Amino acid sequence: SRRTATINQIRAFLIEQGITVRKGLRALKSSFLAILEERRDEMSPRMRTILSGLYGDWLWLDERIETVSKEIEGISRTDASCANAMTIPGIGPLISTAMVAAIGQGEA
Repeated sequence: SRRTATINQIRAFLIEQGITVRKGLRALKSSFLAILEERRDEMSPRMRTILSGLYGDWLWLDERIETVSKEIEGISRTDASCANAMTIPGIGPLISTAMVAAIGQGEA
């Protein structure tokens, strides 16, 4: 949710500058640096700094999400209860680790 909020904030600032970008985070990510460069004369240095900072936050959040996701996947592979839960169709690493964290082995 923090990543989505950051992306939406970037979009809102760009819209205030009269710049619209296609929907989807990939569209914004692939065009962001080009927008800053191409619209250099249309944006104040302060706005460019704010947008660059938000973009840095976004990249950091992406990295953090990736790190935690890999950690969860590792736990799900090594924990027997998680591996057992993942035998159920539709249950992957995230749901299996959340279930085990919430109810343990379900003995109760």
